[in-house]
Amino acid sequence: MNGADRTGDVSDRSPALRASLRYLTTSDDWIKTAAIGGFLTLFGVLVVPAILATGYFVRVLRAATDNDDPPAFDDWSDLAGDGAQVAVIGLVYAVVLAVTTSVLAGAATGVGGEDAGSAVGGLLAVAATAAFAYVFPAAVVAYAERGTARAGFDVVALRTVVSTRAYAGTWLRMVTVVVVTGVVAGLLGVIPLLGAVAGAVVSFYGAVVACHFLGGAWGDIREMEAASTDSATAIGWAAMRRRVRRLWTENGDAASAGVGDLVDLGAVRERIGESGDADSAGPADPVAWNETPETGRMSEGENTTVVKNGGDHADADADVTTRPVSVVAARPIETFDAADIDTLVSGLDAGDPETVVMATRALIETAGERPGLLVDSDSDAMSRLRDLRLSETQQVRTVATKAVRRFEAAGLS
Repeated sequence: MNGADRTGDVSDRSPALRASLRYLTTSDDWIKTAAIGGFLTLFGVLVVPAILATGYFVRVLRAATDNDDPPAFDDWSDLAGDGAQVAVIGLVYAVVLAVTTSVLAGAATGVGGEDAGSAVGGLLAVAATAAFAYVFPAAVVAYAERGTARAGFDVVALRTVVSTRAYAGTWLRMVTVVVVTGVVAGLLGVIPLLGAVAGAVVSFYGAVVACHFLGGAWGDIREMEAASTDSATAIGWAAMRRRVRRLWTENGDAASAGVGDLVDLGAVRERIGESGDADSAGPADPVAWNETPETGRMSEGENTTVVKNGGDHADADADVTTRPVSVVAARPIETFDAADIDTLVSGLDAGDPETVVMATRALIETAGERPGLLVDSDSDAMSRLRDLRLSETQQVRTVATKAVRRFEAAGLS
């Protein structure tokens, strides 16, 4: 599938933009949220309010990628943590671009004189500003998706996304929203006192619209990359999971969805075709289930769980076998059984935050769609999720808090 074909899949984002314009108002507390956001925007020059508002925008990005409801202003320490991480990412980008521009301008001065240096420096400053404005939103969404600042500097993953026409089109629409709401806010600012307040609220609302639109499009763009690479290495587990679950749901069979070893969907399709079922479609050597995109190997407990004999995926001739949390989490909720729930709950104790988040999100969806399956499970998921709210990792705390609320709403406390 070539780039042009893939771009066409999301070329018409008008319905998504209209949904983003209405997104915040779908919350019962949207007026309160807009008022708090407007207040933080109005006093953003004091830095701390700006960091808190940025933390909220990160939540909107996560909610959009998960197709979730508008977030609330709560857990302020988490908001501050997210906002501070984004600020650090932005600062690093700004410093790198500033240093690069200064060095190149200095070189031009040495070769062509002061006038040449000034001209080159001016052009490079404009180019650096444009590059920052274009790439930085992608870096922020990458951070929101993976919960670690390193994701904002993942050159391979970011280049894969920002080089697509789909991202370029999304970015242009997002900037248009920000510019239009900025103009409206400026016009309102002419009105004494109340104009400044109203303008701040409009600016905040416009930023929420832009973040929701970008977050929603991000999932589609990453999914297209999954379709083109058939590999989780290039596009990440979250996008691969999204693609596998969508294909399975649409086509009704595991073979077309590539269920199995998500690192190589092509090999999985071939093995499913040979064996006729998805459960045996993994690598012939069970140890190969421990492969990861980053290192090619991983220790048990990071992205794998142990399934005792008698589980649907267990080998009858072995005491235990390993099964990736990612495989279970990729499947539609309606296909889950008790063994899958045990796998996901075991994933809450994984050594890497990405697997914990993956397992938690799958449990959140299960609580919403099939709470009875969790009631029938012997695993104590709720107590583990409560403990995860004290995790050192920002995204783990956020998703665990959401999971606890969803479990309580489903009567699973």
